[in-house]
Amino acid sequence: MNNAASQWRREIGETIGAAYAGNGKVAAVILGGSTARGHADRYSDIELGVFWHTPPADIEHLLPS
Repeated sequence: MNNAASQWRREIGETIGAAYAGNGKVAAVILGGSTARGHADRYSDIELGVFWHTPPADIEHLLPS
């Protein structure tokens, strides 16, 4: 496990996830992949899944409210 690489990615994911979670149309936000498992390295990405109650407007895909 690479704690430093996982930790800062997790913090970024939590910040972005919280922004999406503030949208009333969002049912759930999950962090996945190696970052969620604590195995991220310098090549890892941040995988966020955003699940919507109702389909979002095009702009909501890009910019959390």
